[in-house]
Parts: sequence; structure tokens; C-alpha cells
Amino acid sequence: MATDPKTKLMTLFAGRNLLSPMEQHEAKQPQPIALEMFDSVPAWATVCAADNDHNAPLIQSGEVVVAERGRWVPVDGGLFLIEYVSAPATQFDYEKRHCRIIQTRETEHGWFAGGIRAGQRGAFVASDGPYADPVKLGEKLIGRVVGILRTASFIDRMATGER
Repeated sequence: MATDPKTKLMTLFAGRNLLSPMEQHEAKQPQPIALEMFDSVPAWATVCAADNDHNAPLIQSGEVVVAERGRWVPVDGGLFLIEYVSAPATQFDYEKRHCRIIQTRETEHGWFAGGIRAGQRGAFVASDGPYADPVKLGEKLIGRVVGILRTASFIDRMATGER
């Protein structure tokens, strides 16, 4: 729990009695997720299409998210791309890689990776976890979601040969 930057900041201020108990409570609350809209894919980014509504209403099925490539340590409530690698089923098969859009959550049982809709009434959600060590979960994270690709404008430019 000490890995959360908000908790560290809150502890710093609380140690000097700068935050009231209400302000301390508010500092621990997850911040709203804001995604930028992209007309094209930046050179530093990777993309992944949402193949389900597990992250609705923020990310709808069929939308393409833009993620900043790199290695990441999970943060509570963060949106990431995770890569699952399945071993070859037979001698002549090949390993399969699957990219998914997930939100990381920290609980008293450890870290979990799943859709935003986890915990909503009537939503069936499967999550990956628990991970006792956030670094183990971080090894699977391949990007931090920062935006959504405006696919209509991107497809129009591809059809006309523009970049």
C-alpha cells in the first residue's frame, strides 16, 4: 500500500498536520480518468482495439486506445495494456500473444487486473490476480492508456494516402 503516490504525498502532508481528516480521505479517492483524443498514432505509442465492453462507458467495444509504450508499475485505478502469452499447444504450434485493456486495483488481498466495470451490479467481470508483488503484475504491462484514436479520421487519411 505504500507504493501509491497519493498515499506517500498524503503521508508527507499528514505528518505535518497540513491535511484535515476529510482532506486525507479525499486524497485517497481515485481520480477521474481523462483520455486524450488522437487523430493519428504517435511514434511513442502502441494501439489496441477494445474487443468487449468491459471498460464501458469510458472505452466502448470497437474503439482503439492509444497507449504509451514502456514498462510500468501498476497504480490503483490505472488503465494499462496487458499482454498475455500462451504457450504452444503442440510441437508445431506457436506462442500466442493477446493484448487487453485493463484497470489495475490494489486490495487487501493483492493486486488485480480487470475491466473498469468490476464491482458494478449486473456486470460479470473476470479479473487476473491476486498478485502479492506489484512488480510481477508490472512485468505483464506493456503500455499506459493515454487516449483514444479517432478511427474515422484515421481511416479516411489511410484511404487517401495521407499520414
